[in-house]
Amino acid sequence: FVSLISRKSWMLESSLRTLLSRIAHTEDSLRLYSNADERKLRGVLYLCRPTLGSVLERKEKREMGRENARRTVASLREEWDRSEAATSQRRRQLEGLASDSGRSLDDRRRELEAWLARMEARLDRQGVAGPGHSLEALEAQLREQRAAVDSVTRLAHKAASEPRANAMTVPMQEDSARLVAAVENINQRFADLSLNVQSRGQALQSALSSLQQMEKALDRFLVWLADSEATLDVLETEADRYGPRDD
Repeated sequence: FVSLISRKSWMLESSLRTLLSRIAHTEDSLRLYSNADERKLRGVLYLCRPTLGSVLERKEKREMGRENARRTVASLREEWDRSEAATSQRRRQLEGLASDSGRSLDDRRRELEAWLARMEARLDRQGVAGPGHSLEALEAQLREQRAAVDSVTRLAHKAASEPRANAMTVPMQEDSARLVAAVENINQRFADLSLNVQSRGQALQSALSSLQQMEKALDRFLVWLADSEATLDVLETEADRYGPRDD
C-alpha cells in the first residue's frame, strides 16, 4: 500500500514537472513570437516610412493648393466685381451718349454757346472780389465760385468725350471751314472763361485771407483799446483820490 502511494506521488510529481515544462516552453514560444512580431512590425514601419512621408507631404501640398485656390478665387471675384462696376458705368455713359447722338453739330454748338453766355453773364454779375466785402458776402461768392468750377469741369469732360462718341454720326455735307471756325471760337471762349473763373477764385481766396487778417488785427486793436481804457480808469481814480496838484 505504501509503495502504491509512493508510485502515485511519483507519477503526480512527474506530471507536474511535465506540465511546468510545457508552460515554460509555451512562454518561451510566446516570447519568441512576440519578438518576431515586433521585429516584423518595425520592419513594416521602416519600409512604410517614405510612403507615409510622401503621403503627408502630398496632403500638405493639397491643403496649400486649396488655400491658394481660395485666395485666387477671392481675387478673381474682386476683379470681376470691379470690372462689372466699370462696365456698368461705361455702359451708362455710352447709353447717354447714344441718346444724345441724334442731335446735329449746330444743336450742340448752340447749346455750348448758350452755356458760355450764361457763365459769362454770371461772372459779370458777381463783380470784382475784394477785401471791401463782408465775410458773409465772400463766403457766398466762394460757394458760387465752386459751383462754377464744377460746371466748367463737367462741360470739359463732356466736350472731351462727345467728339469720339459722335465721330461716326457727323454728316459729311457739313461745312468744314464753318465748323472749324465755330469750334475755335467756342474753345477760345471756354479758355477765357476757365481763366476768368480761376482768377476770380484766386481773388476770392486772397480777399478772404485779407479779411481774416483784418479781423485778427481788429481783435488785437480792441484788446489794446480795452487795456488802455482800464489804464485810464485807474489814472482817473488816482487823480480823484489825490486831487489836483498845487504846482
